[in-house]
Amino acid sequence: MAKRKAKRGSRAPDDPVVPWPAGLAYVLLRLWTGAFFLVTAHYKLFQEGYTVGEKLAHFRDVEYVGMIENAILHPPVVLGVRLELFADFLRDVMLPGASFFAPAILAFELVLGLALVLGFGVRLFATLGFLLMLAFSLAKPHGEAGDPVGVYLFTVHSANWPVTLILLALALV
Repeated sequence: MAKRKAKRGSRAPDDPVVPWPAGLAYVLLRLWTGAFFLVTAHYKLFQEGYTVGEKLAHFRDVEYVGMIENAILHPPVVLGVRLELFADFLRDVMLPGASFFAPAILAFELVLGLALVLGFGVRLFATLGFLLMLAFSLAKPHGEAGDPVGVYLFTVHSANWPVTLILLALALV
């Protein structure tokens, strides 16, 4: 028996039918999250009065290093467990590699945003983006202003948690 070539846009009989509201919600989440990362990368690169090189150097030398140093001094706390191994990883790998990792993170945010907006490799990039945002959530201090009490992952104190959860949903759907 010869197999027939499927027409473009046709689906196999066993493919699930996705209701249009769910498909629309998926596309809107993908586009919003992609735009979020494009805006984030744009902010880190372009600001009036600064060259791209100056902004990149500021991100690498001040923002990135400051966040890493703070997370090393105040290791994250998740479900009451202090993550000393994460702090060790930051101290031994991420801090010495700041000149590589800071621009790499920025480039990945740009590529992630483009991939999500264009719909290219969504599951792969959403998975990698989820891991990036999880690391940000762990490294970013939360709590009252000026009170480095550690990270309470996925709490309202973190602006990262909605994006982290959306990326997880995009990776799994």
